[in-house]
Amino acid sequence: MIASKTSYWYWDLQQLRSLVARADQARLRAAGDPFPEQPFYVLYRGVAGAGRQRHIRGLSWTSPLAQAQWFARRWDDLPDPAVYVVRVPAEHVWAYTNEHQEDEYVLLLPPRWPIRRLRVGASVA
Repeated sequence: MIASKTSYWYWDLQQLRSLVARADQARLRAAGDPFPEQPFYVLYRGVAGAGRQRHIRGLSWTSPLAQAQWFARRWDDLPDPAVYVVRVPAEHVWAYTNEHQEDEYVLLLPPRWPIRRLRVGASVA
């Protein structure tokens, strides 16, 4: 969500989800870049660390696998880098931006929505 390394440490993830959920989805989409509309999206999330540092079901996802791999490895001091993949319908995408050339999607995933861990460096074929 166009943030820094410490953003999630200052904001509780549940609070961020609550704020996004209260927003008008159409207006939030309109505020970002032109939304690449399609019925389903395959998106990736790169994470590392443990505990509060690791948000597997976070809000920010990307469509290029290589971008998620970069996010998983970007902080050398965080252990256990990993990439997760999810397939979601458009209704779970609340916003899109490519402001930093990261192809970023803001998702609100239902609590038990299936996600799958990939090995960092793996390809999806």
